[in-house]
Amino acid sequence: MPRPNPKSIHQLPFTASELTGERCARSLKRFVMQFWEVLEPSNRFNGGHSEWYVDAICDHLSHLFEIKRLLVNIPPRHTKSLLCSVFFPVWLWLQDPTLKVLCCSYSLGLAKELSMKSRRLVESPLYQRFYSEKFQLEADQNTQLKFSTTKTGYRQATSIESGTLGLGGDVIIFDDPNDVASINSKSERDKVTTFWREVLSSRVNNQPGKTARVVVQQRCHPEDLSGYILEHDCGEWTKLILPFEFDKSRSVTTSIGWSDPRQRNGQPLSNRIPSDEIEIWKREKRKAWRAQYNQDPASDDGSHFKREDFRYFTEDDDNYYLGERVVKKKNCFRFVSTDLAISLKTTADWSVFAIVDITPDGDLIVPRLKRDRLTAGQLVQTFKSVNETYKPAYHLVEQVGFQDFAIQQLRAEGITIRPVRPTTDKLTRSTDLQVKVEAGRLWLPEKADWTKGLEDELIGFPNGKNDDMVDTLAWAAQEATRKARKLSKPTETVPLDGAAREKWMADQYSEAILQGLF
Repeated sequence: MPRPNPKSIHQLPFTASELTGERCARSLKRFVMQFWEVLEPSNRFNGGHSEWYVDAICDHLSHLFEIKRLLVNIPPRHTKSLLCSVFFPVWLWLQDPTLKVLCCSYSLGLAKELSMKSRRLVESPLYQRFYSEKFQLEADQNTQLKFSTTKTGYRQATSIESGTLGLGGDVIIFDDPNDVASINSKSERDKVTTFWREVLSSRVNNQPGKTARVVVQQRCHPEDLSGYILEHDCGEWTKLILPFEFDKSRSVTTSIGWSDPRQRNGQPLSNRIPSDEIEIWKREKRKAWRAQYNQDPASDDGSHFKREDFRYFTEDDDNYYLGERVVKKKNCFRFVSTDLAISLKTTADWSVFAIVDITPDGDLIVPRLKRDRLTAGQLVQTFKSVNETYKPAYHLVEQVGFQDFAIQQLRAEGITIRPVRPTTDKLTRSTDLQVKVEAGRLWLPEKADWTKGLEDELIGFPNGKNDDMVDTLAWAAQEATRKARKLSKPTETVPLDGAAREKWMADQYSEAILQGLF
């Protein structure tokens, strides 16, 4: 291939500097690479900084006005703040210097530090050499927390500590919304969620095609801001979840068609942690490793349920496959265990319907689970639908409060109900379930959309945000234990003592219901 003619290069209508500036303006990743040394002169952009996850974040930020709502979860020390809160806002001005960017953090000190880095980038000789003709900074609007362009754009830094806001933004970036040091305080978590929901999120300007929200953080608790967004997402958020250790079961394709390129479970996100230190970190950090590094804040440290004890089944029309065992469905005993709550408030408990099959050996199989917030009017219809679809012998319903009335209504509809009364607290009531799980005798469908949520709730029990699914399965495990105990007892004569006779009759009535005789 012939070498280019130097004269022809000099005759081009733009300089090499202009070409470099234009290429950086068109690519956030190239912009970051070009300007990295302005902020990190002793830390060259290579090795860990040029990993594929940087491309992933830059690609999603570059498509932000198409995405509109972007959630990024990534371990600490992986350049998330530099990319999202420092480089990205001033790169946006190369597309449109009128854009108004509101950048928030939990701490005013952190928000100020990130703001000053962004300003230093814009004021650098390199940035000015490439882009001084596009805009300048307004002299009277250039402070540590706010600086403005001569084209009416600005970058405003704020924090939860700052209270209410007077300014809005076309783009709102909430970076590190929760303070890890105070994450175990419910009041502090609620303060962050309230600030996002009622203050910050509402400050987005209404400009068609020019408004977007970004939340970026390391996970630190099931009820951190990311947890709130994930729980209330109705398909509006693009979720870029980057655990340090790859987990194929959690990998998804985002709205721009990106998916995690890793293939092997446990494959690390980067080489920023030496391989010989990873196991040490995992032991020492324990909860923090799972939450902050693997973006999965449910804790494995509890003594009640452990992730390694969970078992998964597959099925066809006639059989369950439990590891190497095959169990015919027709040989299983089926009932529905429920946990009821009537409310449509987003903070209310859920109503749960767990379809449970007990094998002849006493294993619990949960082929289906329905979890929803229901009104009183929806409750009966849901029971009727579940009853018709899955044809259980009966439904376990806790007989407390409003559920007494619900039981009467359901029986009037011809639905067989077995009422159960709590005589212990939920922690004690979960003992039979704990035994089943530890023995590997609770079987879940690996690919159901509710399995991961159930596992997280089990692992977080009893300190998690919700326990409705755990309580539902706890009743089911108690029922399985009771059934096994009754069927194994020898035939006994009817006792003559009045109180003992009443108890015996009640047990026989329950057993008759269990066998589908009522």
